Amino acid sequence: MSRVWLSEPHHAVHDAIRVLWLQMNRQIMSQEALSTRSGVPASVLSRWRTGERSPKLDDVEASLNVLGYTLVAVPIEREGC
Repeated sequence: MSRVWLSEPHHAVHDAIRVLWLQMNRQIMSQEALSTRSGVPASVLSRWRTGERSPKLDDVEASLNVLGYTLVAVPIEREGC
C-alpha cells in the first residue's frame, strides 16, 4: 500500500480531529477510505480538517472507532459554576 500523507489540520481545529488525522497518517488510511468505513462523507471530513465545519459527536465517534479508538466524554467541573 502506498503512503498517504494528509495535510495538518487547521490550527483552530479541535484536538480530537488532530488525533484523527494523525492516526489516519500512521495507519496509511485515506480520507476516502475513512469516509467509506465510517459513513461520514469525505466532504465533511475535509471541512473538519480546515475548520469550516464543527463535527457532530456521533460522526467523530464513528471515525475514531474505524481507527481503533473509543471516544470518551470526561466531565470536568468548571470554576465558578
